[in-house]
Amino acid sequence: MKNISIQTISCLLVFAGLLPGAAKLRLASTTVGPVSIAQGQSGGVQVVEASNFGDSSLSLTASANVTWLSPNVGAQHPCTFNGTCSPVNIRLDTASLAKGSFTGIVTVADPNAIDAPQTIVVTVQIGGGVPDKVELYVPNNGRAVTQSFQTNARVTANVTAPGTGPKLSLSMAAAGSYDFAFSYTIQTSAPAGTQEQDYTGSINVNGSTFAPDNKTVPVTLHVTSKPIVSTFPTTISIRTAQGTTRVDKWLILSNTGVNALAITGVTVSGVTGGTWLSAKVTNGIIVATADPTGLAPGNYTGKLTVASNAANPVSADVQLEIVAVKGPTVLTGGVIDNAAGESTLALGGIVSIYGEQLTAGDPVQETQLPLKTTLGGTRVFLNDVAIPVYTVAGSHVVNTTGQINAVIPYEAQVGDGVLRVERDGVRGNSVSVKIARVVPRILKLGIGNYGIIINQDGSYPIPETAGIFSHPATAGDALVIYALGFGPTVPPVQTGVAAPGQEPLARVPGNFKVYFGGSGLANPPVTEPLYVGLAPGFVGLYQINVVVPASAPKGPDISVYLSNDIVISNRASIAIQ
Repeated sequence: MKNISIQTISCLLVFAGLLPGAAKLRLASTTVGPVSIAQGQSGGVQVVEASNFGDSSLSLTASANVTWLSPNVGAQHPCTFNGTCSPVNIRLDTASLAKGSFTGIVTVADPNAIDAPQTIVVTVQIGGGVPDKVELYVPNNGRAVTQSFQTNARVTANVTAPGTGPKLSLSMAAAGSYDFAFSYTIQTSAPAGTQEQDYTGSINVNGSTFAPDNKTVPVTLHVTSKPIVSTFPTTISIRTAQGTTRVDKWLILSNTGVNALAITGVTVSGVTGGTWLSAKVTNGIIVATADPTGLAPGNYTGKLTVASNAANPVSADVQLEIVAVKGPTVLTGGVIDNAAGESTLALGGIVSIYGEQLTAGDPVQETQLPLKTTLGGTRVFLNDVAIPVYTVAGSHVVNTTGQINAVIPYEAQVGDGVLRVERDGVRGNSVSVKIARVVPRILKLGIGNYGIIINQDGSYPIPETAGIFSHPATAGDALVIYALGFGPTVPPVQTGVAAPGQEPLARVPGNFKVYFGGSGLANPPVTEPLYVGLAPGFVGLYQINVVVPASAPKGPDISVYLSNDIVISNRASIAIQ
């Protein structure tokens, strides 16, 4: 295979028993709402049950990041389904909130419990979920435009569409037996050639047990050939520790209109608490920068307005939450394999660890092998044993939370385990993990379901794509499939040490086979790989060398996977012609 630097593979990766006597926190739900509340009123109390799935006993506290949430932990009582629970009572003090949607976070903590702290996201809809009015920008090329809303009760609706021009409809998403919110989607489209002008209609909503949702909603449809811009995310939310470095977040603009979009600038307004917010346009992306220097813990807001040739106004609210400095916090459920994002980890596998305040410095990437167990002042412990670390990045970078990429030791205990992070000697919380000997996962390219798979000329076997060295594979071509999680090798390789580049190579036992074809094939073509083992010169990266069989199906999206009749990998796609 080609020589690839450790920096390159780190970039690709970015794209044992429980502690004796430890309690283990479980919440019945991590979300509440959206709860519809009449404007000027409080919303009563919502209850989320907290239970102990470990030994010892829980000693829980509850806190909130907004003043309109007042949580407390009540006395233990029988759980709704089984066992004993502690109720987390969340009082909704919403009388002073304006009309609109609001979200807050309740943190349930126990410093001595595994999988704590955990958070409950609470959303309220003041004045109800049905909008007072709907205003949509519609391209005159037939493309559908949608807007959704949620209610706490099932409603009926009569739609009055414009007499001419665009279509207008309302549909309800399928709901399960235990759903407490009902989702509705407004859809409109203007056939090609529709005259550019404003059209009006209405939606009459009735039958709701929540009175404010029963109303007639006027609808205005702006049919245009100009650019129509949507933003992702719709609101920029930033959460960082007091005294940390600046935070950059991206606002991605998408054009669903007919003509091309031209961005001419971005302005900042409505900033509370100082001048911490700035923004610029870089290669068509809005980069918002929050500088928390001098800010006390609390919530701050601002707004970005984008100047462009779009038919619709383009803006995004910015919400900044400054939290006090504390120990590193790994999110419960935030320890996943780096290939497929699954929670079961493999011996020798690369693991991504997500959390807050994982490092106090700038992002750091290891450039030398063997990997060390300390990087940027941060260490990761599995069952109280430090493990090798690839990269460390705090939450002050583009990704939503901090991230560490580390390696599960080959000698780790299979089964349940406990993982924690230590930053500059400050111990963090403990979270539970599950480890298996082998969990094979093909790495993904980030384009559809295509894998990180290389043709023998170094190209990607995908349909020819502008800007990417690519072309479909053909029968008889030799491919290299890159993957994680294939477990120990023969001969064994020490954890954190580069795999050998000459014989004896580090091969994976188990008689793996490569299958070509989707799940719809009763007997997909199968072939013996030429090599399954660690990629020479790397840590935790595996490669599978295989020849495309003559019987492989042809097409732009052919599924490829591996199995040894005991475990099966995920599926990735290639193009075969």
